[in-house]
Amino acid sequence: MPQVPQSMGFYGCRSFPIVDPNRITTMPFLSLTTNLECSLESTLKLQELLTDLIVDQLKKPREVIQIALADGQKMTFGGTRGPCCFVDFRGLGLTADQANSLSRTLCDLLENHLKIAPNRIFINFWDVPRSHWGWNGKTFGSNPN
Repeated sequence: MPQVPQSMGFYGCRSFPIVDPNRITTMPFLSLTTNLECSLESTLKLQELLTDLIVDQLKKPREVIQIALADGQKMTFGGTRGPCCFVDFRGLGLTADQANSLSRTLCDLLENHLKIAPNRIFINFWDVPRSHWGWNGKTFGSNPN
């Protein structure tokens, strides 16, 4: 197996600093599914923009934000095949005010970057119980001892 520098993980994947799970109040995961075909460059830029938006709005460290993007899906909205998307946003301790604010800014970002009209975007927000979010071999609701 090739030698990987210490700052890199298995097969050259970048590793991130250790994060104290007791300090995390919102572990954001955003999954975006769209019927649009996105180039690799556009996908990477969108993931960067979405991460920046979450960092700015929720004040969370970038190391705990996960973004998944599935493009080119067979999707319709209102019975038509025009550009549309579905966003699934999950976090720990996500408030209704945060969800409302994120809905507006996510729609703005997706309209600007992907040219999807806000009325063709559905977003689900989930406040996941800490006992139901696993990371690093345990859940965030587990006793740290």
